[in-house]
Amino acid sequence: MLSRFTLLLQLLTGLLLLGGTACSPDHYRKQADRQVYSIVTDKQVQVLGATREFSIEPVGMDPLAERPLEEARLTEAGTWEILPPTPEAAPAALRTPTRTQVVRLPLEDALGIGVLSSREYLRQKEDVYLAALSLTDARRNFETRYFGAVGGDVARNSDGTETVGGSASATLRRNLAAGGSLALNLASNFLHYLTGDFRDSSRSLFSLDLLQPLWRGAGRRIAQENLTQAERDAIYQIRSFARYQRTFAVDLADAYYRVLQQQDRVVNEWRNYESLAYSYVRNASLAEAGVLPPFQVDQVRQDQLRAYNRWIVAREDYELQLDRFKLRLGLPVDAPIILDDGELAKLHAQGLIPVEIDGEEAITLALANRLDLANMRDQLADTERRVEVARDNLRGDLEVALGLDVPSDANQPGDPDWDGRSLSGGVDLDLPLERLSERNAYRRSLINLERQKRQLTQETDDVKLDVRVALRALEQARESYRIQTDSVAVAERRVESVDLLLQAGRATTRDLLESQEALLEARNALTAALVDYTIARLGFYRDLELLDVNEKGTWQP
Repeated sequence: MLSRFTLLLQLLTGLLLLGGTACSPDHYRKQADRQVYSIVTDKQVQVLGATREFSIEPVGMDPLAERPLEEARLTEAGTWEILPPTPEAAPAALRTPTRTQVVRLPLEDALGIGVLSSREYLRQKEDVYLAALSLTDARRNFETRYFGAVGGDVARNSDGTETVGGSASATLRRNLAAGGSLALNLASNFLHYLTGDFRDSSRSLFSLDLLQPLWRGAGRRIAQENLTQAERDAIYQIRSFARYQRTFAVDLADAYYRVLQQQDRVVNEWRNYESLAYSYVRNASLAEAGVLPPFQVDQVRQDQLRAYNRWIVAREDYELQLDRFKLRLGLPVDAPIILDDGELAKLHAQGLIPVEIDGEEAITLALANRLDLANMRDQLADTERRVEVARDNLRGDLEVALGLDVPSDANQPGDPDWDGRSLSGGVDLDLPLERLSERNAYRRSLINLERQKRQLTQETDDVKLDVRVALRALEQARESYRIQTDSVAVAERRVESVDLLLQAGRATTRDLLESQEALLEARNALTAALVDYTIARLGFYRDLELLDVNEKGTWQP
């Protein structure tokens, strides 16, 4: 009969195998998600001081599905205008083909859609997940690992006897923090005769092995280098993603306002065209009355045609920018969306929001807060550790091996014979007589260390430069906005004045055309300066890591 030890071992091995084979792929996916999301949460607290919702699960629905559709029509200027809903009982004449249903996106909604469906944003989130997933591999190398195997066979021998045999083994293995490894192995074999004398035979073995390096590869810092690097890589990815969230929000806001800026330009170009069309009709009448020479009528006509062409170009550019914005959000180019021009009206209404941080304070904050600079500093420490590892590899190998073997009890087959146990020990020495590859790796690590130091210095200077450029951009946009505000007021007065003088015969058509051109340029420049300042302000706070972006993509301040 089989011993209790053998039966217990086979039961244990069977349970290990059953546990390993009974898990579905979905179980493993969920298990990986639990471990990764736990790591991400821990690293967020460590790096950012707070947790944020994180998941790479697909949304699984159209991001526009829950947003209301509104009726809109295409205006003469070539832009979309939201209309009041048409009552169901309205006459058919009001249900014109020019009406269509669209989703109007305020900036906040656009940011929310971008977070959910932007291809680049999702890829950045997956990079965070993959870094944490790699960390589970590195941590697993220093956890107890379990292995099990069972086998069996039936045989008919030449003497006519039939036998059934089997084997089972269970192994526990663990890498030690100091560089060694420990393995516990339990194995059993049995043989049962089905015919003949019906004998049983059984053999078991219990073994424990310890291997510990004393020279190369010894010590926690060396042995756990891969784990240390994986832990830090996860931190780097958390920082990089947090910075990317800020950059993504600013870039998306920039693209959003640029579409509205171009839409405003389309409207301005159309107004200019209509004004010139009116001037052409009026000048033609004055020419017929003999007040103006015919060539001044042609001047207006030429500028009118040029204005129409500029409007066509501006409208095409607007449509192109809108399509590109859809792609940036991860939407198809034929998605029925329009941007809320009320967002641009808000900017005009609130004017310029001042920034109350001076240059020296801004640079100090940037050097203290910038996440990419923090990564660079820590990567210098990584390079220093790699030098230490490369230096360790120059040493020889000196390993101590200890073993304990316990055979099967001769009187009780299948039970361990502790009295018959054997101990073994040994030392393996490999002298460092040839270390060319290790020498070269060590020298490369020293060069990489110097490069990393220079790169950190360069990155520090780049951060300072970013802040200085951002401050200058703010100042330039602020002055430009002030200038263009005055310029629009002057241009409007000039158009009115020249128009009256022209009717009185005291100005030429060219004076009127130049004044209208100046008004058009001033209006376009005013909107551009307002958008430039808004984006420069957001970029300034981003460069100081003071733009607090939440998981929905919106920010404070």
